[in-house]
Amino acid sequence: MAELKPCKELELVIRGLFDVFGRRDYWLGFGGLWGLVCNNGIIPDGDLDICMLYPRDVEDVIRRFSAINYSNSKVIENDQDGRALYAGFNRPGYPHICVSFWYPFQGIRYFCHDEKFEMQGRGVPPSGYFFKGVPAWAVENTEAFHMVDWPGLPNGCQIRVPIWPGVLLDHCYPLWAFRKQRYVLEKYGDVRPKQSKSYHHGGAISPYRVQVKSMAAFANNPKGIQDQIAKNQVDYFSRLKTLRVRG
Repeated sequence: MAELKPCKELELVIRGLFDVFGRRDYWLGFGGLWGLVCNNGIIPDGDLDICMLYPRDVEDVIRRFSAINYSNSKVIENDQDGRALYAGFNRPGYPHICVSFWYPFQGIRYFCHDEKFEMQGRGVPPSGYFFKGVPAWAVENTEAFHMVDWPGLPNGCQIRVPIWPGVLLDHCYPLWAFRKQRYVLEKYGDVRPKQSKSYHHGGAISPYRVQVKSMAAFANNPKGIQDQIAKNQVDYFSRLKTLRVRG
């Protein structure tokens, strides 16, 4: 997808999100978070990524998005309880919106895509689930978020973001990761300590990466989940040691 620069359509979407969700219940993640904090408000992958905690009534979320003229295009369901792990939303001429419902397991919150990105519409992905994760403390504390202005848009166009954006980005995209975690974002353009431009090169690996054929694996095979995480943590930190860091 082409990059998404600050524009009237993005402004209307962000203001609409505030109208339907208020100051709580969601946060900006992934490429949108990177774009807001470090890329002058330009989203490199062109999607607006919204995150919520699992479980959440996806039908209520769909109704809320319909209030800002977005239609639901895709839902990835948990094959054990039918609840949504992911939902996509479209509106002609406006940014595509991806909503991830972050699943809890052993102190980690996981976000999901279907394993081979083959599923369209609604249902359980045929090949299983692909997860990456972030320590739960970074997203479960409501005090760890606040509203900030979007750069390049009129004043007062605000969106909810984590105050430790580096924690999320370091675990989501080492390609875009900040070299220093857990700094606080006071407001756009005021990062403490100032370490906002350095990032690692090396692909979207994660220390909390899990692939399962069924969601039952979390309950029925926790050791298998732990073994995957242990292996991927070795790969993650090994990769970080060899990456070239650009300041």
